[in-house]
Amino acid sequence: MRWQRFAQRLFALDRRAALTLCVALFALIAAFDYVTPPQLNLTFLYVFVILLACWNLGMQWGLAFVLMSFLMQVINFSQLQNPNITIFYFAVILGNRLFTFLLVVALTMPLRKLYEREQKTARIDFLTGVPNRKAFFDALEVELKRNRRTGVPFAVAYLDLDNFKLVNDEFGHDEGDALLREAAATIKSALRGSDVLARIGGDEFAILLPDAHHDIAAQCLERVKEELDACMAGHQWKVTASIGLGSFNRPEISADGVMTACDGLMYRVKHGGKSAIAAEQFVPLPGDTAARGTQRRGPAS
Repeated sequence: MRWQRFAQRLFALDRRAALTLCVALFALIAAFDYVTPPQLNLTFLYVFVILLACWNLGMQWGLAFVLMSFLMQVINFSQLQNPNITIFYFAVILGNRLFTFLLVVALTMPLRKLYEREQKTARIDFLTGVPNRKAFFDALEVELKRNRRTGVPFAVAYLDLDNFKLVNDEFGHDEGDALLREAAATIKSALRGSDVLARIGGDEFAILLPDAHHDIAAQCLERVKEELDACMAGHQWKVTASIGLGSFNRPEISADGVMTACDGLMYRVKHGGKSAIAAEQFVPLPGDTAARGTQRRGPAS
């Protein structure tokens, strides 16, 4: 529904847009509050601004709008001329509204932290601790937009662990889980800090290498495979890796298209004997010296 989409966007603003909106709304509410009788209670409108500020900007900005809202209430009530109303009455009313404003902050911040934790959990693979499929596609979409804007190439690798099922069948799922955790940790340690490793499902991983020409990506994946093979051998796991590596600089390609291409390269390795890297450039990139459609054979296992 439209109002739901509007609400989602309203509570997912960047800092500049959120601050601009909160200041504009507060100014509008304060002006209306100032020209209307003090008996007209606009607390709920101030509460909305405070809630919006807390959610999008954090507790400090939320408290800042609490202070401004409370001062507006003090200013408005100071204009009330009624000898029958005592200072105690003013104190009770203003204290009640200040408590309401502070309560909004106190309730919103834990909910915001819980929401962020749930969002993070939903994007992390529970077994290996690396991003999951959804998180990877989100990162890939960001990289595709950057590529269309700047023309800087990137690379994606699709990695499948050969003979993983045999480990599960022979030693059990606990051993298989341990293997996946070791594989994820080893791959991650061989990557650059800007690279993204994700578990796509089962024994399949995907790697996003932003700002990487074909030669750089190929060297990085050679290092990944070398260290992964050493890790598997060290644990006496008869598992290798089949890897499809694609280097991209095509504005028209989609995230699904990227993954389909890399998946196809990985299966080329599978059908050719496994334990290798099939690498391809999907557009000839200036400065690259690697041949299009190369295949690097790893040690047989």
